[in-house]
Amino acid sequence: MAVERYRVQVDGDWIDLSVQRQGRFVVVTAGDETWETDLQRFGETNMVSLLLGTRSLEFLIEKVNDTYIIQRESEQYDVRVRPAWSAGRGGGGESAEDAELVVTCPMVGVVVEVTVAAGATVEKGDVLLIVEAMKMQNEIRAPRAGKVKATRVKVGQKVTMRQPLVVLA
Repeated sequence: MAVERYRVQVDGDWIDLSVQRQGRFVVVTAGDETWETDLQRFGETNMVSLLLGTRSLEFLIEKVNDTYIIQRESEQYDVRVRPAWSAGRGGGGESAEDAELVVTCPMVGVVVEVTVAAGATVEKGDVLLIVEAMKMQNEIRAPRAGKVKATRVKVGQKVTMRQPLVVLA
């Protein structure tokens, strides 16, 4: 089967991938690493199971415009996929610093603290806010460095899964 090449943006970082079908498996290569994968969808839901080598991972996947929002446990990844030939020399057509990123809530809960405000500069991993769910406080962290364009929630506000929390520019 033919090898397909893609540029994939995960939380602002571009990665080159090649994908090739081999029977019921898909072989994915990124740089020097190669994985034999198998992806199964649970019925008509957005839940998928990914067999990555010997590891089994479960995800919720939702497509919003040109972005796939992938949630695994309390982590969320925003993923954009382009054919490699469409990316051009600049990587993905726009730099990660120029792309707007909406950080959404990975769970249902209540906002107990907002640690950033519009105009603040954040680094990847900085705490943006804290959401309490099932009596546990969960830190929502910046998936990449950037400038806070807007906060969309306030302390005491109830939030739902995939609700926009903070916009990074």
